[in-house]
Order: sequence, then C-alpha cells, then structure tokens
Amino acid sequence: MSAAARFLSFGRSAWIWVGAAMALAGVLASAFLPTKSFWLDEAMSVRYAGFERLPSVAFTDGGNFALYYLLLHGWLRLGSSDGFVRALSVIAAVLAIPCVYLVGRRLFDARVGIFAAFLLATNAFFISYAQEARGYTLFVLLSLLSTFFFLDVLERRAWQPAVPYVVASTLMVYDHLFGALVLAAHIMSALSVFRRQLPWTRLSFCYAAIALLAAPLALEAYRHGTEGIAWVPPLSLAALGGFFVAVSGGVLALLANAGAATYAVLPARLPSACASRASAVTAVLIWIFVPVLACALFSLAVRPIFEARYLITVVPMLAILAAAGLDRLSSRPALYGALALFALASVLGIGNAYSAPKEDWRGVAALIAARARPGDVVECTPAYAAIPLRHELDALARPAPVTISTAALDGAADRLARIWVVERESTGLRSGFTEALATQAHAMTTKAAERRGVRIDRSFFSIRVRLYAR
Repeated sequence: MSAAARFLSFGRSAWIWVGAAMALAGVLASAFLPTKSFWLDEAMSVRYAGFERLPSVAFTDGGNFALYYLLLHGWLRLGSSDGFVRALSVIAAVLAIPCVYLVGRRLFDARVGIFAAFLLATNAFFISYAQEARGYTLFVLLSLLSTFFFLDVLERRAWQPAVPYVVASTLMVYDHLFGALVLAAHIMSALSVFRRQLPWTRLSFCYAAIALLAAPLALEAYRHGTEGIAWVPPLSLAALGGFFVAVSGGVLALLANAGAATYAVLPARLPSACASRASAVTAVLIWIFVPVLACALFSLAVRPIFEARYLITVVPMLAILAAAGLDRLSSRPALYGALALFALASVLGIGNAYSAPKEDWRGVAALIAARARPGDVVECTPAYAAIPLRHELDALARPAPVTISTAALDGAADRLARIWVVERESTGLRSGFTEALATQAHAMTTKAAERRGVRIDRSFFSIRVRLYAR
C-alpha cells in the first residue's frame, strides 16, 4: 500500500476534502478580484454580452465563447461591476473542482481524485483565468463533464450515458471551438486504450449527434474566418516550452509536475494492477498531448493558432497525472516532501499571477477624465482599443467631456485644439500584424502632432496616453 493510502486514507470523508478544495479555489480566485482594470478581451466580453439580440450575443465573435456570452448576457442583468462580472468565471472554476475529482476517481481512485482537486485548485494558470471575464474556466468545467460522461459511455452497457455526453460535449464546443480537440482526444483514447470495451454503436451515435448540433457553430466560424486569431505568432520551440511552463503554473511547478508525472508513468510493481493503471495513465497522456500536438501541427502546416489559454483543458489532465504519481509514493517523507514542493510552487505561481501587471484602462480613463476639457477628442490605436476605454469611462461617477473617435480624423483634426492619442502597445504578436499596428499608430500620432505640442505623455503598463494641444 502506498504512503498516500496508508496516511491519507480519506474513506467517507472524501467529499469533505473536495469541499475544502472548492473553498480554496474560491478564495484564491476571488482574491483581489475587483482591484484590477478590465483588459481588452474582458471589455469585449461585456460588449458582446450586452447586445440585445441573442443571436448577436452568441455569434458576434464567430461563435467562439457563444455559450459564455449567452450566460454573461443573463449575468449582467444582476450586476455590472468588474468584480461581479468576473465572478461568473470564479463560479465555473469552483464547480470544476468536484468534476476533476470525479474523473480522477473514475480512472484511479478517490485519493487520486482528491490530490487532483487540490492541484487544480492551486494551479496558478487556472486561477489567473478564473479571475478574468472570459469563458476559459467554463471551458475547463465542460471538458471535465464531457470526459466523465465519455468514461460513462464506455463503461456502462446502456444508452442513458450517451445523452449527457452529447449535451456536455456540445456545450463545450459552443463555449470554445478548441473543444473539438478534446473530442478528438476522446476518440483517440477510445481507439487505442479502450478498444476492447468499445461500444461502436453508441459512440457513433454520440459523435453524429454532436456534429449535427454543432453544425450551426461550424458554419458561423467558417463565415467569420480567422481574423480573430490573425495576431497569433508562429509556433517555435521557445513558445512550446513556454506553454508547458505556463499551464503548470511556473518553472518550479513544471518541475514538480514533471517529477510526479514521471513517477505515475512508471510500471506498477504488481502485475494485476499494472494493466488497469497503465490504461488510465495512457488515456490521460492522450488527453494531454493529442490537443497540444494537433494544435502545434496545424500551426506549422496551415496557420498559427497555438496559444496557451486555448489549450487550458490540458491543465486538469496534468493535475490528474501528477496526482497519480503522488498516490504511488511509497514513503511518508517522500509524499510530504512532494506536497510541500507543490505548495511552494503554487504560492510562488499564484503570487506572480496576482502581481503581474495588466492593462490599466481604469488609470487611463481616470487621467483623461481629470485633465479633459469640453471638445476634446480621443483617438485609439488600434481602433478596438476604444472598447475597454469606453467601458472604464462609462463606469466613472462623473462623465468625461470627451468624444471617442471611431474613425480616422484626417481633415477634421485641423479644427481641433486638443487631441488625445491612446495607443495600446502590441508585443508578442505576429510580426506582420505588429508592423501594421505600428504603421497605424505612427500615422495617427503624426497627424495629431501637426501644429500641436505634447502636453501629457504617460504610460500605463502596455498603454501609452498622449495629449496633443495647441
């Protein structure tokens, strides 16, 4: 019996430990929730969710995050403060904790499930996206539900599990298009790991139903094109390595996860336990690497789409794999030492996530409101940077006497005495995309500087604000 089994035998108290993990995730995700300004993507979430017509809410972003925008549409009727809007992601993150426990218990046992619950609850990458008004934690929640019901379809000789699997998987794809990669990983594991118990008829029905239900989303995504991901830079070895550091929650967390995962992959000593455990470990490895490899190959062969947050469903699978390694530790000092290492890695990673600088649109709005005069015009570059700025200006108690221009001023600029130029700096993006934005920003500042001097020049992390006035 392993050290985890001897010294951490949870028994009937398993759900108490799961509840503790949920509470921990809730506390970590809620800390400092309203203190930071929305960044661009969060402001866009609120804008899209605020449309009146539900089809516009769902498909305005090419169908991506359709489910999240619809939920946020209803959520905004209850409140609109930054912290309250982000709380929807916190709720999804907390609900994902019992789901990862259930998947870990289904594959291994309750101890692995509980370890996985705590590892996910303290993962810095997961917590950072639980604090954003985006649909990533909902994506994690639905992917875990889909995986749990997938295992149910394989194990139960009945048609009943097929319905929740179809529902959860369809909702997952409607939340994020990369949910299709999760389904591809399920199919791959079914063909390679679970082929002896493969219910061909039920699975065929499930995937046919999912494809049919997701057809409107696929059509809308095709119509929308790839404009929304045109900024993604080409994949490189450095980016691939950075991905694993990011989803682990930092360098130390990556080392801890790699060590535990390696121990999980080692063959079991008892031959009777080897087959079932090896199958479970292999399935988890497939669920981790199939989405990553598919995304990487598509990025190299077609166009770049490799972005860490799009693959956030890998995080709970890493937690389950590391938990399986922890469960196999054969001595108390080794187990407690490993848990201490994971705890330290989580403290460092989450601390870095809390202190990481973000776009301070709230500070930009406060500066403009304090120094603006009637008749002032604000130009934003890129043009979509006006979305978070408008969000923060609208949230001020006293409206700022400015007009945000939605088009180039050109000749109209000659008649203006004061022009604010707000530039969102573009770093880490595809080179051609960055150069186009730089050209646009240069043209805008050149026009604003004609017969005007710079009166204010301030930076708010990745945002530069300049006031040109005569």
